[in-house]
Amino acid sequence: MGNEGLKNKNEIIKTLLAYGADPSVLQQFNGHANRPSTSSHPSSGSQGSVDDEEDPNRRDSVMTVRAAEDGKSPSPIPRRVSRQITMGMNPEIDYYLTRVTEMPEKQLDALRQAGFDPLARMPFRMIGQDLVLQELLRVLARHSARGSSSPVSIIFAGPSGHGKSFLSRSIGELLRIPAHTVNMTNLRTQDEFLQARSLTSKNGEISLAAFLSANEGKRCAVILEEIEKVADKSASNTLLMPWELGKLQTTARQYDTSHVIWISTSNAGEDIVFDFERNRGDRPCDRKEYLDLATRIRRKLIESLGASLVSRITTVLPFLAFTHAEKLALAYQSLPSDASLPKEELDTLLEDILADYIPSEGVRSIQRAVQRHYEDDMW
Repeated sequence: MGNEGLKNKNEIIKTLLAYGADPSVLQQFNGHANRPSTSSHPSSGSQGSVDDEEDPNRRDSVMTVRAAEDGKSPSPIPRRVSRQITMGMNPEIDYYLTRVTEMPEKQLDALRQAGFDPLARMPFRMIGQDLVLQELLRVLARHSARGSSSPVSIIFAGPSGHGKSFLSRSIGELLRIPAHTVNMTNLRTQDEFLQARSLTSKNGEISLAAFLSANEGKRCAVILEEIEKVADKSASNTLLMPWELGKLQTTARQYDTSHVIWISTSNAGEDIVFDFERNRGDRPCDRKEYLDLATRIRRKLIESLGASLVSRITTVLPFLAFTHAEKLALAYQSLPSDASLPKEELDTLLEDILADYIPSEGVRSIQRAVQRHYEDDMW
């Protein structure tokens, strides 16, 4: 970690953590655990724990607990190496090293049996949305444990720029399954829906109907972007049978969609999310509050999609606003790969970038601020 000549250091560390590397050794020295914060404001901490017991302090305690549970005293790290590791830290590494990924063994077994266990690595692929990831894994584990034959239908809802589309794409990538992304905006009929080309270049040349035919009886993902903006319910009502029975009936034929993972994104309820965040302040969100928020947004979705369709959705997962620590990590991640600054200058730059943060735009406002900073230096 202290090797400044190492390329893709952050990606290497995230990959190691995703596959089970234990960061608790960093508790032995004044490196990450006691590193001065780059922020002048306290982070609101974890957005929730992985298992069923909600503990807002668990995010900071997990690394300490791991070493104690092993019953082993790790070998001391030489002071020179300790200093190098401390100097090699940055806000993105800081963030991922403190991320909780533990889950009950029963839940993990259910995910393994259904082939969903690669999704447990998602916390080291994206920044923020702890509760979304935790509930997503819970839902999939319960669905798998029941041996349900009904399809999985998920809606990611909330403000723009908070990771809905990124997580949707990542699910297919982690599971190594084909995916087809449809922009639902302005679709009016079943035929327009089935003939929609994918937004992703890989499947951009084929229609949704051709994609479903090619992957019939296989696990695949269909991503429906901005589902609440469909122009006519005739298009969205095409999903009634697929989401309940795993079949899609057209005038020409019937498709087996029982193995499709349906993922929809929607900005519906972003006002509800922001009201929720204002009332919550810096206090961590617990699971009960999160599920109550999900119910409120489900009701909001009924207004645009109708109760018949929304009642067939397996789960609605609201995306929350980023904490200060998450915004710092996102800002650092958005810097050019060749950016190299002393710590004091880096801290100042990151805080300047976050001064331009716009909650309703999320990470896009951070990326724009980074781009403007470097373009100003060029021009």
